[in-house]
Amino acid sequence: MQKSRKSRARKQPAQPLNGDLGTQTPLAVANTAVEAVQGPNDLFRRRRLNAIDSLTLTMRQGQAANAIQEAWCKLEMQSSGSELKETVDTSSRPDAVIGVQIDAQSRWLHVNKAIPNVDREIVEHVCCHNLPIKGLIKKYNLPNATKRFKSAMDAVADHLKF
Repeated sequence: MQKSRKSRARKQPAQPLNGDLGTQTPLAVANTAVEAVQGPNDLFRRRRLNAIDSLTLTMRQGQAANAIQEAWCKLEMQSSGSELKETVDTSSRPDAVIGVQIDAQSRWLHVNKAIPNVDREIVEHVCCHNLPIKGLIKKYNLPNATKRFKSAMDAVADHLKF
C-alpha cells in the first residue's frame, strides 16, 4: 500500500514588474517612481519625479516655475540631437533652424530677467537642474531657501503676468 503524500503549497516566485523600467542602476533609479499603466496587461513604468511638484506652491508660483523649466529645456534641446532639431532640419526653409534657436533663447532671457540675482542659484538648482531644494539647504546652509524660492517665483509670475 502506498503512503499518501500531502501536497505542500509551493512558494510562487515574485512576479517581475512588466514594462520598461530602464537599466535599474542607482543613478537611473534616483528621483523616480514606478507607477502602474492603465490597461489590461498589468504594465508598470518608471517616471522621473519633478522637483517642482514636491514643493507646496501656489498656482501662480507653480506656473512660473514650470515656465522657467520649459524655457530651460527648450534652450537645452538646441544643443542636443533632439526631436525638435531633427524636425526643423527637414524644413525647406533654412531660416527655420535659426528661428527656433532665437525663439528658445529669447524665451529664456525673458523668463530669466525676472529672477532676482540673489535667488538665481536656488531657482536654477530646482527648475533647471531638477534637484530637490532640501539638498541646497544642507549644502549651502540656507534655512530660508524655500521662502526665497517662493518669493522669486512670485516675482517671475508678476513679470509673466500669471
